[in-house]
Amino acid sequence: MPSTLTQLDIYNLAMDHLSEVALSATTEDNVYARWMNRNYANLRDSMLRMHPWNFATELTVLTASATTPTFKWLYQYTLPASHLRVIPPTYLGQRGGQPVPFQIRQNLLMCNIGPSMYVETINRVTNEGDFDPLFGDTLGLFMAMRMSHRFTAKVTYRDRLDKDFKEAMASAAYIDFLEGTPEPAEQQDIILVRGEYTGDNTW
Repeated sequence: MPSTLTQLDIYNLAMDHLSEVALSATTEDNVYARWMNRNYANLRDSMLRMHPWNFATELTVLTASATTPTFKWLYQYTLPASHLRVIPPTYLGQRGGQPVPFQIRQNLLMCNIGPSMYVETINRVTNEGDFDPLFGDTLGLFMAMRMSHRFTAKVTYRDRLDKDFKEAMASAAYIDFLEGTPEPAEQQDIILVRGEYTGDNTW
């Protein structure tokens, strides 16, 4: 579900966790605001990569590039510019289907499936109003945790914030999964690493 959060709201969630006075603007000139302005985009993207958030995922059918890999793979696909992570693909994108061996290099997905490929990606979301409220809350906590490691005056907050973040992340991810029939997330990663499945080059 969309939220009413703004970037300033998320900054102030972090400030609350650090027992600091709320900011009046993201451009405020103090060490916390400057640190958050430098690191916000990277921390937001890191949080997005951690879990296939419903608000950030997209189903796409890609068309193979005319350029083929030099070796190892038969096809390569250019991923959307906004993608942050590819969910391990299955044949025809089927739920619980056979995993497709693949590799990501920069913005290319390489595999032996062609000439099209069904993929689900986690994408960069920059409009805070599109965030799930639990994601926004957890992002504020994530920023506070990282700041507690940066500023020596907040060293006593570290253990508590580390614990609170892990609990908040687990809870937010669980609620997110309940908004659809859960899939065996990351199971495909394990299969691929073990090398327990190899597919041919056709659908």
